[in-house]
Amino acid sequence: MPKGHAETGWSRNNLKKFFGKSSLIIDESAAFRLNHDVPLVVAEINGSLVKENPPKLIASPNCTTAVLVMALAPLLKHSPIKRAVAASYQAASGAGRTARDGFLKEIETMAKGKTRACGEFPYALAGNIFPQIGRFLESGFTEEEEKVMAETKKILEAPDLAVSATCVRVPVLRGHCLAVWVELEKPLPSGNLAGLYQNFPGITLKEPGAAPLEIAGQGGVSIGRLRRDPLWPNGLSLWVAGDNLLKGAAQNVLQIADLLMTRPEPA
Repeated sequence: MPKGHAETGWSRNNLKKFFGKSSLIIDESAAFRLNHDVPLVVAEINGSLVKENPPKLIASPNCTTAVLVMALAPLLKHSPIKRAVAASYQAASGAGRTARDGFLKEIETMAKGKTRACGEFPYALAGNIFPQIGRFLESGFTEEEEKVMAETKKILEAPDLAVSATCVRVPVLRGHCLAVWVELEKPLPSGNLAGLYQNFPGITLKEPGAAPLEIAGQGGVSIGRLRRDPLWPNGLSLWVAGDNLLKGAAQNVLQIADLLMTRPEPA
């Protein structure tokens, strides 16, 4: 499997050198996301953590986590979440530029009737999918799955949340999608479930659910396929899609910066 993103190792080794020169740092790598003293921020959900008393270092989450928590956080206005299960369908660009470029080469090769792995993936991605993103760990989960589960708990401030994820790489250039199953502690509202998401910033509702080509280049996330799940009490199933390069990365960092720049001046 591909090695961890280079910026994680770089951040661990170098960011502390800048603490005396910068008033604050927003880190998009995985280096400090789970540190207890580093807030892990999705602007629409817990931006208040950094607006009043910004720390020296702020972390932005994994691209898949950012999309998932945008689907879960609005539900907390109605009820605590008992458990959540997610299956992700992650684009090639989520693994970085080299992986993206290799995937494009694979498409050209496949058009010539051949199959050859050209990027950082263990198999050819063009015309293929595989349920492994990052190394397999002793738990049986992959590094990516462990990140998604741990980061979701931290962002939602729900350390005891029962959450499980299966992360799958799919032959898509840009845009991460997830199928999500959620069980709430309280009964679902009667009528249209779309009301659970109305007026939450950064969310658009689209039935029957957005595809990667639709959300590429679009900010925020799209929620669709909302339905009552027949297997779980108070359960619902949904589809969420977001641009991994925007809400999953650059957009969220810029939103955090906006929060910091617009905070009131101290008295």
